[in-house]
Amino acid sequence: MSQLDASYARQSALLSTILKTIRGERRLTQLELANAMGIAEKTYENFEAGRGRLNFDRIKRFAEATRSDALAIVHGVMFEDPEIAYRAMDNKSSTILWLAHREFSEDVGDAVSLLPGTAVFEAFRQAFAALKELLARRRNGAEHWLEQEISRLYRGGERSSPED
Repeated sequence: MSQLDASYARQSALLSTILKTIRGERRLTQLELANAMGIAEKTYENFEAGRGRLNFDRIKRFAEATRSDALAIVHGVMFEDPEIAYRAMDNKSSTILWLAHREFSEDVGDAVSLLPGTAVFEAFRQAFAALKELLARRRNGAEHWLEQEISRLYRGGERSSPED
């Protein structure tokens, strides 16, 4: 097997894993997805098994049918990290990031190419730092306390106060 063939085999296997995991999370059958995507069940089975080349149209249709993130699926395959696809499955952060970039690019036009990569990176770091703060506030907030308390209640654990 050539290096290129091995690379395609890895991509196919990874795509298959991602698709099966997302389908499982969404509790959909192959037939339900095939119907939602407008393709034959056998065609879907081959797609989910990773047979054939990457088909971006099918990935987009799959994402639409499963309410997941097509770009995150592609990124997960491209960078051999399925967690990218799983973490963006509900919030669609890869697509949102692309939409924000597209909007910015439309606003500033060709000037976007004048920005040094370090400036772009720093801007994203600041944005992600703000998102981390939001997660920390949620983690420390009443909503999180309530989730934890309900979980403890179901397991028969001791009560705590929101200040704990």
